Amino acid sequence: MPGVPRSRGCRTCKCDQYWPQCGACQRRGVTCPGPSTLLKFVPDGLHADHKPVLETPIDQDGDGRETHQLQLQLPSRTPSPQFPPTTIADGIAARLVLHLNNAPDRGMIIQTKYLKHLPKRLSEFPCLCDVIYLFCSVWADFRRRVPLVEFVTMPAYGRAIKSLRQALGSHTAFTVETLAAITILQRTEDLFNPGRRTMLHEKGITTLLAAMGPPKPDDGFYTSLVCENYGILVPYWILTGWRNIMNDPPWRDAISNAMYDYPELKQMKAPLKLALFQLTGICAKMPDLIRYRQSLWKPTESTTVSPNLEDITEEFRRTDQEAGTITSGFLNKMFELGEATEEKDPTSITGTSYHISNLHAAQGLIAFFGFRVCILRMRYDWSCAHGLPDTAALLKDLRALCVQVWNFIPYFCRYEAFVAVTSSQRGIILTYELATPEQRERLLDIYIDLDSYRKRLPEDRALVEMEIVSLARLLTGRMPLQ
Repeated sequence: MPGVPRSRGCRTCKCDQYWPQCGACQRRGVTCPGPSTLLKFVPDGLHADHKPVLETPIDQDGDGRETHQLQLQLPSRTPSPQFPPTTIADGIAARLVLHLNNAPDRGMIIQTKYLKHLPKRLSEFPCLCDVIYLFCSVWADFRRRVPLVEFVTMPAYGRAIKSLRQALGSHTAFTVETLAAITILQRTEDLFNPGRRTMLHEKGITTLLAAMGPPKPDDGFYTSLVCENYGILVPYWILTGWRNIMNDPPWRDAISNAMYDYPELKQMKAPLKLALFQLTGICAKMPDLIRYRQSLWKPTESTTVSPNLEDITEEFRRTDQEAGTITSGFLNKMFELGEATEEKDPTSITGTSYHISNLHAAQGLIAFFGFRVCILRMRYDWSCAHGLPDTAALLKDLRALCVQVWNFIPYFCRYEAFVAVTSSQRGIILTYELATPEQRERLLDIYIDLDSYRKRLPEDRALVEMEIVSLARLLTGRMPLQ
């Protein structure tokens, strides 16, 4: 377009990042213009809705190294020239800060609690820089409603994987920054990659955490990463049967304390902390409960389980009651404080829906209900297999619990697509088989609609239904991990 200046900055994929003269410009004998600025500068006064300009003052760390700490600074009334970031890392850091400042609340899905620690670390950790570049790129595309593409076709994804591989083979392998890079890459793929995912990132995160050990009380960055990864790894540990080290006391205390700070509701902090602490104790029992359930179809497990039938039945009963007490207690506390209400909703499967005043609390609640459904379903299957007298009562309780899970769906669907899909999808998976035929059709419609931005599901509804049922059976120990 005439009159619009074009950037002459070096592209990230072609620049070796040696300043002030990069190798490509030096070989061509031209003046290096430096990296392209990733922010549009608008002089003061041109727009009434002018927003603060990002600048990067230099700060000194305790070890004497210079780091760039991004801050918000209002422009003066007299416009002055704005210089572009001096390195690619500074530009990417500025872009991340811009996204965080302009993004709505995303609850536990994308934790700004640890993202805010990243900008000043990018210049020293190339793998973290490349992962953040990928994250910002796909997040920006999502916000502009650009159709998502498979990550394997993106050069930025290739660079991120290559940098991460190099970091894991170097002296920076067991650092918080490398853990942050893997965590963000896992989240980015899970939320924005239309392609099918494996659990390679989860396995890498587990290995790093085991090697690095629990966080110290004053290490807020590492603690917030551990808290984020707990939610990522619980399904992985359930499916693989690995021992969950994060249920041990040092990890357990750190996770409870970190999650305690998320809700803005002061009166809900103590109940949430107690509920989360109790929930981690129940999570520690999940591998054993799944093994007991697998013994119903797995001969190698049945020989060790059969002699302990009464003890295992009691273990199922006790764990289910504990989960029920946590779940109903926290929800009732929110009702009592007026932070949750049940309202008539014609769009809901049940005719009513929950309205929660805080997204963090709502995501905690749906996680509690998901665990309760999983445990109660395994208890019900165990009772059916052994002809126990409480089978009919358990089925009734299970269906009533499903109704409560469905009451959350309209609430989460008000948020952005990837918030809704991450918060609601597992609840639909675990409750689908217990729905009536009419309810199943509604749930299937919602499940497919939630995936409309990723387009990860097959087009055939029958295949989608098979996928839902298979995932539910995996999570409740009714079929092996393929």
